[in-house]
Amino acid sequence: MSENARSDWALIPNWLSAGRIVAALILPLMFLAFPQEQAEVYALALFVGASLTDFFDGWLARALNQTSALGAKLDSWADKALLFTTLAALSATLFRDQPLFWLAAFLSVAREVGVTWLRARFGRAGALSVSNAAKWKTVFQMTSAAILLGVGPATRWFGETAGETVYWAGLALFLIGFWLSLSSGVGYLRGALRASGGS
Repeated sequence: MSENARSDWALIPNWLSAGRIVAALILPLMFLAFPQEQAEVYALALFVGASLTDFFDGWLARALNQTSALGAKLDSWADKALLFTTLAALSATLFRDQPLFWLAAFLSVAREVGVTWLRARFGRAGALSVSNAAKWKTVFQMTSAAILLGVGPATRWFGETAGETVYWAGLALFLIGFWLSLSSGVGYLRGALRASGGS
């Protein structure tokens, strides 16, 4: 391991991002290790806690001047991993009988993989900077995931009406995030095509 790599791992924000990746791997296992009622509460708590580290690692990186190339990569990977595993868990539980949600989740994941590849391939051309739509996409996706994880607990604690309200609110935000995901993905694709044609 190079000296720069060792020093990058000494930075607190990078450890927070790495912890978010670990949380992403643990989250779906909750539904295998515990009864669903318990798993839903544990998964929700883990997701919210992990999402908060997304704020703190960025804030600390700026406040402590601890930015690094590794940190940028870890932050991006952590967000994607947390979203992927949460969508997988939701597809297997709350939406297990709704293949349209599976399709939307699959397309969301495919978009992230595709854009990651496009940015690696054409990012140096300066054509694939993060758009506002992509930023809002992340906000809507992560917020909707947290809300949808809370459908079960809300139903048990506050009743069917509360559970349905939480469900439809989460689904609406997910669909907005899905639309932003596709539209921003098309924008990245166009930028990549322009960069490719200009090379």
